[in-house]
Amino acid sequence: MRQWKKEFGGNLESTYDMLISLCVSIAVLALLTNKPNVYLVVGVVFAFVFLSKMYDKYVGHGITLVNKRRTYRLFPGDEVEMDLRLQNSSRLPIINGKFQFYANHVIQNDRFFTVGHKKTNLYEIPLSIIDKGDAAVSVNMKAQKRGVTRLNEIEYHFPHLMSFENITLFFRDFYRTEFIIYPTPLPVKGLEERFHVTIGSQRTTFSPFEDQLSPIGTRDYLPSDPFHRINWKASARIQSLQTKLYERVHDITWVFVVNISESTRMRNTYVSHNIENILSYVTYMCQFATEKGYAYEIHINARKAGSPPYFYLHEGIGKEHLRHALEFLARVNTEELILPYENLLYRVDQDLYKPKTLFLFGEVTPEAEMYARTWEKKRMSVYHIKEYEEGAYLGDVVKEVAAQ
Repeated sequence: MRQWKKEFGGNLESTYDMLISLCVSIAVLALLTNKPNVYLVVGVVFAFVFLSKMYDKYVGHGITLVNKRRTYRLFPGDEVEMDLRLQNSSRLPIINGKFQFYANHVIQNDRFFTVGHKKTNLYEIPLSIIDKGDAAVSVNMKAQKRGVTRLNEIEYHFPHLMSFENITLFFRDFYRTEFIIYPTPLPVKGLEERFHVTIGSQRTTFSPFEDQLSPIGTRDYLPSDPFHRINWKASARIQSLQTKLYERVHDITWVFVVNISESTRMRNTYVSHNIENILSYVTYMCQFATEKGYAYEIHINARKAGSPPYFYLHEGIGKEHLRHALEFLARVNTEELILPYENLLYRVDQDLYKPKTLFLFGEVTPEAEMYARTWEKKRMSVYHIKEYEEGAYLGDVVKEVAAQ
């Protein structure tokens, strides 16, 4: 029983001891009173105790919970069927069993919901298993809100066939099914193609930059063309000067700097009450950048173990990077410790090895204003996603500060 730890309800051992002591006493009394018929009752009780102990020893030994690695990726409102399967390789059936587990509030099933707690819900599923067989149940899970969860505290309860006391199997392994609920994207109004273009590797039709390792052909030579651009082999082949043509490239990289904290007048910080909306705006920006073919990276001032000591998603591009970004945002916990925003800004500033476009999310602090001015002096664009009653808008950090 490597998967399970078995516990018996009540006090079976004491009951067995009491029955055996009673049988011995009755047997002695029957011997003294010369009543051999009583030995039949004693034999039945001894047989009951023996069979019960054998049952206790072997029940549950052949039960296996199928535990394949599965990941369900959903948006709030999506539903998925989760299959739970118990296999029984022994000849002892399990009757009137109840399979139960806990999961946090990011997912929910109404059919098997039993008890709701502050952070988790308890689910209980009736499940019996025949001998040498298996039992499966399909559980419909609906995504409720952003977050990540697994099934925890998995237990299987069933009655003892002899004494009707409760037997509990506690699942000891790590259950490898995971639910990842992405943030709901919320649109950012006023978002246009504002970017800072530098030489890079993204192909485009119009750009002042070329990738000289990616030739695409030749054209007729013009007097204004540099002498070193002449393709001598092509010129000799067609007896006319030809100029080399290269792939036009540019680099559009967005940096999302996310402040999930708010400050009081006494400079005390706490997790923003608006964190879900903030992450939803970031989600929309990630989707927008992916559609446009822009590279982007994310910095969030939530602490984590390792280096860097905060949530950081490296620069990337394309649909695969979008999947990593959505999962990254789903894993931000509202109870994370906060990294001081100025520390995050300092690390972002140290990583700006080339001109990029920066977008600030959440509260803009005086330190953020200072860094924004510094970045703009380096010919980088800095914007702030500011939330109003009617939604979020894209604005300029420096202009907003000046207006205030």
